[in-house]
Amino acid sequence: MFAAAHRRAGTQRLADGISTAEITKLGDQHYRAKIVARGSVLATLETKGHDVGLDANGIYIVLSSGGVISAHA
Repeated sequence: MFAAAHRRAGTQRLADGISTAEITKLGDQHYRAKIVARGSVLATLETKGHDVGLDANGIYIVLSSGGVISAHA
């Protein structure tokens, strides 16, 4: 199992080594992360005061309301 957590806006590589998360701060406890692989947006996560997550083909991704993105494969 590989895990990674990042705490800042910008582009971060995810646990599968292929996908990236493009994280943008939109406001206080308000972030958006576009999950991109091979040039295509696979999913978008957006926080608004609460954590959000998804299962993207076996990679579990969580974006916290504080802007921390975690990915586990």
